[in-house]
Amino acid sequence: LRVEPDSRDAWYALGLAAEQEADPERAIECYARALATEPDYGDALTRIGSLYAARGDVARAVELLERAFYVRPLDPGPLYPLANAYREAGRTDDAIDFYQRVLDDNPEHMRSLAALAELSLELERYRDARGYVDRALAINSNHALALEVDAHLSLRAGEWAHAADALRRALASNVNNPQVALLLVRVLAAAPADDVRDGTDAVRRARNLARDLGETPEVLSALAAAYAETGEFDRALDAVQRALETPGPLHARLSAELDTYRGGAPLRLEAAPR
Repeated sequence: LRVEPDSRDAWYALGLAAEQEADPERAIECYARALATEPDYGDALTRIGSLYAARGDVARAVELLERAFYVRPLDPGPLYPLANAYREAGRTDDAIDFYQRVLDDNPEHMRSLAALAELSLELERYRDARGYVDRALAINSNHALALEVDAHLSLRAGEWAHAADALRRALASNVNNPQVALLLVRVLAAAPADDVRDGTDAVRRARNLARDLGETPEVLSALAAAYAETGEFDRALDAVQRALETPGPLHARLSAELDTYRGGAPLRLEAAPR
C-alpha cells in the first residue's frame, strides 16, 4: 500500500493494522510518521505512548501521553494509559489523580477501579481499598484483580472463609496467577478457622505449584505449611530447610516457621491488629 508522505490518517490506520498484527515496532514507526505530519495528533500520541509503555520505556511513554492529554484535555482517551504510565514511573499521586479522572468520565471503568483498589492496598489505605473493591465487584463479581485485593483485605480482617472464597474465584478468573495460588495454599493450610482449613487440598495445590513453578522458597514455604496441617512434620521441616538454602527476604519468616514445625505445631495465620 502506497501512503502519501503527508497522509496523517493513513499512517495512523497502518499503525492500527500493525498493532492488530502484533507488530509493535512497525506500529510505532507508522504513528511516528503520522506525528511527523501533525505533531499534535492526539490519537497517534496516545497509541504510540501506550506502545512505549508496553515495551518498558516509561519516561518516553509519560512524555508522549502527557502531550496527548495537553493537546486534547477533554478527550478521555489518554487518561487511563497515562495513569498506568505514572504508576510505572513511581508517580503514585499522579496515577491516582488520573485513574480518578477516568472514573469521572466513566464511573464503571473496571480497570481503573481495580488499579485504585490495588494502589490503596499498597499504600495501606484500607478503607479506600475496600470502597474501590466493592464498587468493582458490584460491576463484575468475577474480576480477578478486584477479588485478589478483596482477599487481602479479608485476611487482614480475619475473615478467613471470605478470603478463601475470593482467592478461589480469583484463580477461576485468572489461573495464571501464582501469587494468588500460593496465598490460597497458605489459607487452606493455616487459617485459624477450622471450617476453612483443608490440608489435603493444600498439599495437592502446593505440589502442583512445585511442579509448575519449581521449588522456590515461596512454594516450599507453602508446601511446608500444607504438610504440617496434615501432620507430616518431617516433610514440612525438610521443605523449609530446603527453602532456607536460598538467601532472600523470606529468611526470617522461614526461620520462624521452622521453629514452629520443630515444636510439632502447624502454622496459623493471624489477622492484622485492629
